[in-house]
Order: sequence, then structure tokens, then C-alpha cells
Amino acid sequence: HSVFALDNLSSSWLSREILGIALFGAGVLAVFLLRWLGNDRGLFFPVILVYASIAGILLLYFMSRIYMISTIPAWDSWYTVWSFFMAALLIGGFAMVLFSPAGFSRFHGHLLVALAGLLLLQLLAAYMHQRYLIRMEHVGIGKPDFAEGLLHTVYLVRLFILFIAFIFTTYLAVRVYSGIADTGAAFRFLFFILVLVIFEEIAGRFLFYDSYFRIGV
Repeated sequence: HSVFALDNLSSSWLSREILGIALFGAGVLAVFLLRWLGNDRGLFFPVILVYASIAGILLLYFMSRIYMISTIPAWDSWYTVWSFFMAALLIGGFAMVLFSPAGFSRFHGHLLVALAGLLLLQLLAAYMHQRYLIRMEHVGIGKPDFAEGLLHTVYLVRLFILFIAFIFTTYLAVRVYSGIADTGAAFRFLFFILVLVIFEEIAGRFLFYDSYFRIGV
């Protein structure tokens, strides 16, 4: 009866997520099969890549909207959608540079500059969202204390990690773009930055789920 999960596409974000998973999965499977069969040189392959990218963007949006529940004010904000997309862009972007088979080039320097910009935006967005949570009017039960305690400590640690990752990424981007970066050392440094970003995302997920409280039924 799993097909009936798609019955509520007009009103259910969960049904839309299931559809998004199917569409994105089909795109990933098509890319894999074309690469495996050696048919990735024609015009059809870029079309499949564009389709899979659009399906992935839709899937991220559908997934984030599931959590935007009006009775959970800490989740029902622009930051929920933002955090889903930033997690994919940052981790995916750093992984793309790290596992690139061609080594470092000016293109990778441009990409690292873009990633540094995203880290700075993530830092500012996290700060703005935390101010929103602290100032949020509370009419429910069991609102977490966002101004002090464990949540605030993890928030400060996350900001510090984001700042360090931004500084390191900017430095590496300058080295790569200028062509003076040692490839082996640069890859090790990039791997360390990716680890920082993953820890930052883990902290962000902890803050997100621990900010849960309801104002209704």
C-alpha cells in the first residue's frame, strides 16, 4: 500500500517528500547507469544532471517544510529551510573540492571563495536566529532557555567553529587561487575544514531538535 503515501500531495509535505525522494533517486540511478555503461558523453547526460539537480533542490525544500509546524515556533521560521540548504551546500561543496580527481585549479579557488562566503552567511544567519529565539514571545509550555545553559554554550561553540572554518577556507582559497598551495598539504587542510563543517552541522542539528517546544495541540 506504499503507493497511497502519494495520495496527499496537495496538502501533505510528507507526501511531497516521498515523491521528491523517488524523483531524486531516479536521477541518481540514471547518472550511475550512464557512467557505468560509458554513455556520459552525449547531450542526454547533461540533461539528466540538470534534472537530478532540480529534483535534489525540490527534495531539500520538501524535507525542510515538514518541520515548519505552526505549533512549534522555534522551527516555524525561514531558518529551517535555510539550514537544510546550507547543510547540503557546505558539506557537498567541500566534499566536491576534496574528492575532485583533477587536483586544485583556479576553479577550485573560486569554489573555495564561494564556500567561505557561505560560511560567513551561515555565521550571520545563526546569530540572527539565536536572537530571534531569545526574544521570541512564549505562550506555551516548557520553552527552552536560549539565553544561557547548554543550548547557549553549544550555540557559542558552533559560532566559534564557523568562524574558524571561515578563516581557514579564506586562507586556503587565496593559496589555491594564487597557485602556491602544496597539493598534499592543501588536501589535508581541506579535510580538516570539512571535519569542522561536519561538527558545526552536528551542533546545528542538536540546537534545532533541542529547541523543540509546543504552543498548542
